[in-house]
Amino acid sequence: MRIEARLPVAAPPDEVWAVVSDPCVIGALSDTLLVEELEPGSKPGVGTRYRALLRVGPVPVGGNVEIIEFNEPCDMAWTTLTGVDHRLRIRIRDRAEGGTWLTVRFAYDSPGLLGSVADLVSFPTVRSAIHGLLRQMIERVELDR
Repeated sequence: MRIEARLPVAAPPDEVWAVVSDPCVIGALSDTLLVEELEPGSKPGVGTRYRALLRVGPVPVGGNVEIIEFNEPCDMAWTTLTGVDHRLRIRIRDRAEGGTWLTVRFAYDSPGLLGSVADLVSFPTVRSAIHGLLRQMIERVELDR
């Protein structure tokens, strides 16, 4: 399943990047996404690993993830190493009208036939969580200005 959400931000790309480039900061903004460092004290960058869990109903699902793309100030992406297969990508782009476009892409896939059923059933909840996360990131950026 794939979800993409994009909204404008009234801030330049570097200010957006300062908030959204750290997975632990992103996790702290949300009640549905839990993110913790696997290697305490590490700085975000390619190869840095985290535990990322998304609350879908009463049970958080996810696993260990690794940042695979970290291009300041425009792209950050992670993929799973263990647990439920998912990928998260955050894109930051200039807007012609001023400010920034912030895009969040999230894809996930549970194994097996029952996994496909679970994906379909969870889709509205996951979509809502991703859209909420995007709004929370934007609120944080604009609050920090």
